[in-house]
Amino acid sequence: MPGLSCIVKKELSDAASNRVFLLSCFILLVSCALTGIYAANAYSMLDSRFLEIQAHRNMELVIIWELLPQIKLVGALVSVAYGFNAVNKERNEGNLKVLLSYPIYRDQVILGKLLASLIIIVFVTFLSLGLSLTLYLFLTNIVLSLEEYVSYFAFTCFSALLLVGYLGVSIFLSIAFKDPKMSLIAAFLLISVFNSWIFLSYGRLVTDTLYGKELTTWLTSPNLPVRFIRDLIENLSPAHGLKNLAYQLFSNELGFYVGSGSETSLVWIEPSIWNIITNRLDAITVLIIIPVISFSASYMLFTRRDVT
Repeated sequence: MPGLSCIVKKELSDAASNRVFLLSCFILLVSCALTGIYAANAYSMLDSRFLEIQAHRNMELVIIWELLPQIKLVGALVSVAYGFNAVNKERNEGNLKVLLSYPIYRDQVILGKLLASLIIIVFVTFLSLGLSLTLYLFLTNIVLSLEEYVSYFAFTCFSALLLVGYLGVSIFLSIAFKDPKMSLIAAFLLISVFNSWIFLSYGRLVTDTLYGKELTTWLTSPNLPVRFIRDLIENLSPAHGLKNLAYQLFSNELGFYVGSGSETSLVWIEPSIWNIITNRLDAITVLIIIPVISFSASYMLFTRRDVT
């Protein structure tokens, strides 16, 4: 589709000249690079924060845990910087009306914008995390196993999903609001909620109310209803879901409490990518659903309302 490819090329060119977006990308690259250096120091010095738990942590992948805040905060900044005025800026400047006067369908315009933004955010995410890992391995001289590389690649993919979801929300708001300031404020408010402990707190509140605190200290196999309800509420936050995934990717062993009452005991199992995925399928589902819903909503809103 010539029209679609033209829009994609135009969006990629516009992104290359967007100072706010480029600055946010630079900040993400620098913060990830510094995190790679810091993680190397943490590994070399066996940072005291991990002394008590390192028996159940794969310290060679400590970089995953250190990168998590950068993705949740600085990565979110990159997504918002690109998406909050993706449509309303062109609409206010009259460029969108001129663009639609050409033999280009409206759905090609929004699909081109969404595709280009997806390419950009995924590229920036992989570039930033790749740079961080490169510095980390260079400074520590660690030789990761294939499974450890797969774990880091999985973390990178999950991180990209989180940022693409935030991007989709930002683009939707840029279509819904004519004023870029309003879309920017709304995007930051929504992402702040996603990054907060609100869902975690309400998950605990609901299960504590239904089952009592004594049964909800650990989410274990004897308490499957408790685990299901709490995970369902907590993982409505994609940032919390990414945190859970990162925690397990960073682990040598996964701990589960089995039994009930005084007979409860802690059992450790060796993790694998497959059992991490199956164990946190709810979190992965949310990470996938948010980009799908936000991109679909952006497409429908753009094609069904007056955007000029």
